[in-house]
Amino acid sequence: MRPFTVTMSRTATPDPSMNHLITETRDRIRAPWAAGVAGLVFSFLFVVSLLLLRGLPVFTATDAEVAEWFASGGDTAVVIAALYCIPFAAVAFLWFVAVIRDQIGIARTSSSRRCSSAAACCS
Repeated sequence: MRPFTVTMSRTATPDPSMNHLITETRDRIRAPWAAGVAGLVFSFLFVVSLLLLRGLPVFTATDAEVAEWFASGGDTAVVIAALYCIPFAAVAFLWFVAVIRDQIGIARTSSSRRCSSAAACCS
């Protein structure tokens, strides 16, 4: 019996007709409004998850109170929903930071061009 092997080529090239779609999608994701949307999604999901987690026993609760809360199954569905919201909020936050970082980089390169051209004119 022959062993099963899979080989993948690293030289695979995308279809050239798809380049404009890739570029257009990249520009849309990096657009300034995308940062606003990602920031709003992050804040909404984060606040929702914090509000849903308010039903958990507080840090000052005794061990018996915490054990009783978990044994009774109190609001476990709500806690699970809150815990599922947190990773999506984290992804939205990372997207927000990435778009803001990209916009700062664009502003920095344009301002450095202006400064270097002004320095060239003065010398």
